[in-house]
Amino acid sequence: MIVISSTDFGTPTGANITGEYAIVQQALAEDVGLLAVVVALRGLSSGSATRELRVYLDGVAIAGASSDNVPANQSDRFFPESLGATTTRLSVLIPAVRAGQTIDVRIRSSHAGDTAVAGTCEIVNCDLFTAGQAAALLNELHLCKAALVNRQVQTIATGVVQIMDDDGVTPLRTLTPIVDDVNAPTQNVLGVE
Repeated sequence: MIVISSTDFGTPTGANITGEYAIVQQALAEDVGLLAVVVALRGLSSGSATRELRVYLDGVAIAGASSDNVPANQSDRFFPESLGATTTRLSVLIPAVRAGQTIDVRIRSSHAGDTAVAGTCEIVNCDLFTAGQAAALLNELHLCKAALVNRQVQTIATGVVQIMDDDGVTPLRTLTPIVDDVNAPTQNVLGVE
């Protein structure tokens, strides 16, 4: 998991969050297969109320989670969790978010007494690898396979070896030996000069 952003926030004293209160708005730099949005709210009124996490993607409401201060899971994707009368953590999982899309995270409370709420909002990439890391790994695995089973061309005079791609013509990697006496001292083998 990779934390994309972590934002501490606090509503102005006296602010009423019975309407939506924007926490963070951010464009994503790369594709994400599974995105988690986790918001921890502190300083809530001790009165019973529904606190909601609302997430928008490019202006379209895509997810929400709410807690009425009782532990509950509303579905496979929404995870509200009560941590006591004045603290709540809300989270949601969002599949398949594309690079350049803007995620907008907001909170809302049904209690007019929630007027000085603070907390932290974390946007987390839950993929095992980022798209760039996965592509690099696949390229390295392809090179390993090619080094073991594909055609290789060696220039005897220079020691240069080319590992060919699957087509047998395109060089995938060129390996050039270091031939100076400092980095790779050479030895005479069997008296050959």
